[in-house]
Formats: sequence, structure tokens, C-alpha cells
Amino acid sequence: MPPGKCFNETEKPFLFLKCQTLVASPQASAIYAGYPGSSPETQLCLGAFKILGRERPSPAANWAKEIESKRYDAGDQPEEIRADTNAMRKVGAAGFRYFEEGNHGNHGTAGIIYKGRSNVDMAVEVIEACADAALPVLDHFAHYTEWLDMHPFQWVKATERLNEI
Repeated sequence: MPPGKCFNETEKPFLFLKCQTLVASPQASAIYAGYPGSSPETQLCLGAFKILGRERPSPAANWAKEIESKRYDAGDQPEEIRADTNAMRKVGAAGFRYFEEGNHGNHGTAGIIYKGRSNVDMAVEVIEACADAALPVLDHFAHYTEWLDMHPFQWVKATERLNEI
């Protein structure tokens, strides 16, 4: 369900954390400043796996270290749905399933050691810094939610400048 529709139907707000904003926060960006690798999204996913206790080594570490993998030149989705996913991406859709390690990954960044720690450990630090950056907002979210509960929905009615209607 789209976020706006969910709120409109339930009157229950939810907090959507925008990762790009949190990763750009001073406390997070200081950790990876100067990092030579690419694909920060993948590194954050690998860090999240470690936090969840599901860390795994890259099953194809040698080719993942290559800047560009030659294994999957045809794109990151099967041929029968590639046009569909490409069209949806043009308007911002996300959430695609990957089918091979080479579809989406750490090309050129597998096993980088940066500032004395692995890129996965660095990603864990970045995720923790993002959480620290977001934590103060939770009090505001709780207060906002309570306020909404005390002020039930009603249609907006004009109360001023009525002579201009």
C-alpha cells in the first residue's frame, strides 16, 4: 500500500527513514569519508546481514573483486521481464529480485580493508551511526502520534478570509 494511502485510510502515521539522508549525516559520512569502493548500498546490505547474524563471504570473491563482472552482461533481470523492470525504474519503482550473485553486488569492492577494518565492518559502523542520527526523531514521532490520537480527523473548513471565497 502506498505510504500516503496507508496514512489516509488508517490515520496512523509511520516513520519512513530515508537512508540516503541518514548516510549523508555528519556522523555517518565521517566513517566512510575517502572510501575507495563503490556500491554503498551493497556494503550497507552486507553490514545489515552481519548485524542480523547472517554474514556470509562472497561466494565468488575473485570475480567480485573485478571492477566489472563479465558474467552477466545482459542486465540484472531475466530477459522476459527486463523491459518491464526497466520501464518501472524510470518512474522510481524499486524492489527487484536478483537472480545471480553478479546481478547486483560489490564489484570492485569485495574484501576492501579501509582504515584498518573490512568494508563490511565499516558498513556496520555506518548503520549504527545512521541509527544514532535517527534516534532523536523517535520522540518527536511519538509526540506527533499522540497528538493525532487527541485530534481526530475532520474535514478542513475555512475559518478566515471568508470574504475571498
